[in-house]
Amino acid sequence: MPRGGGGPDGRGSLEQFAAELPAVAWFAAVGLPLPKTVVATASRYLIGLGYRDVTVGSVSDWRAAADVTRDPAWEQGWWAREEAHRRNLLDACAGALGEKTALDLLTTVTEQANAVVLDAASDALARFGTIDPFLARVAAGAAAQAVYQAALARLAGEDAADLFVAKFDLFRAGRWPLGIVGGALRVF
Repeated sequence: MPRGGGGPDGRGSLEQFAAELPAVAWFAAVGLPLPKTVVATASRYLIGLGYRDVTVGSVSDWRAAADVTRDPAWEQGWWAREEAHRRNLLDACAGALGEKTALDLLTTVTEQANAVVLDAASDALARFGTIDPFLARVAAGAAAQAVYQAALARLAGEDAADLFVAKFDLFRAGRWPLGIVGGALRVF
């Protein structure tokens, strides 16, 4: 049964989580070298996905990040594993709370994320001297998805070891995990 805290439906825990979103350092560290803590978080995410032999690689600028997002050789199993985990967590939450309640709670948190992540992505691009509304929307969409996934993990009562919590922690660290390409999780 989901044990998201803050009441029988996890509302309090998700409200607290949503209230913290404006303070996240969205995209603040993109382009900087990856510290050991970020590599460790990325490794935690990969292990949660079942990838033990995938390395962590950095991406240095927005152009390179855009290239990674368009690379046709991305590891499709990565997305499938995330999606299977999402479905399992959502089924558990829907079974315990009812599908409508679970989806309403998750929608509220995601809408609050959408209110901050697009501006943050646009500002980060501008710091690099780049104006690219499409790329800003792609980055913001990835961030909003990570918020949804982390909120789902919280609602399901998962702990800090959950792969979606680890993924969100990369965004919290100012990064953008782009995906697995060429045998490495590319982190901007």
